[in-house]
Amino acid sequence: MSGSELLYSFLVGGSVVSMVSYLSNYVSTELAAILASINISIFSTLFINKKEKALEFVWNEIFLMLVLSLMSIVYYTMYKYGDFQKGWVVIVSYLFYIAAVYGLSQTVLKGSINNE
Repeated sequence: MSGSELLYSFLVGGSVVSMVSYLSNYVSTELAAILASINISIFSTLFINKKEKALEFVWNEIFLMLVLSLMSIVYYTMYKYGDFQKGWVVIVSYLFYIAAVYGLSQTVLKGSINNE
């Protein structure tokens, strides 16, 4: 990835995070969630030269999006129904994510460190 491609990715990602924060706090959480759910990482396939690698990337994205959805369910459930501080809910949600990604990396993710 060239320097200009890296800078472009950084600016797009940072802009999305900033816009989600602004929308959530001042406009609409619905619009913020819609913006946050746009899969901007799919644009990364434009910079992957080999078809096989691009397909592996998208395959991995499918499973990781499922994990992110489950992570959100963990967060929502703990924060709504539990008596936990937001920081602890975030930590537990990310621990769930890490454990799930590790499990996927051992089983269904393609092109992982273990498979190459």
